[in-house]
Amino acid sequence: MILPALILGAVIVGTSLVAIFWNKVVETLQKVINKIKVAMNRTVLGCTIKLKRLGDRFQNRQSHFSKDEQGNWQEQIVTYEQNAEEIPDKYKEGNYATMDDEFDISDDLELQLKH
Repeated sequence: MILPALILGAVIVGTSLVAIFWNKVVETLQKVINKIKVAMNRTVLGCTIKLKRLGDRFQNRQSHFSKDEQGNWQEQIVTYEQNAEEIPDKYKEGNYATMDDEFDISDDLELQLKH
């Protein structure tokens, strides 16, 4: 799970497909974290990002975890589709290419944010 502190001020530098992909992920995470804070008066405590292959497209699924007033965990899920051309080759080849289910890319984003 990625901590919001890593996400909120993040910008991934570069114009490569990989940088563009991760910047879109980060921008979406930032928007949702801020919306949850304003609309639900909750602080997001962590996020995960998963990709799922849908034929020639991919679905990006982001889970945002917070706690309600009673201390119960809440999960808000945001999904959006991307064309295969928008996805880095790493996720279209090798082990990822044969996965029918979604696969977690949270650790990869965390590495991108720490560089």
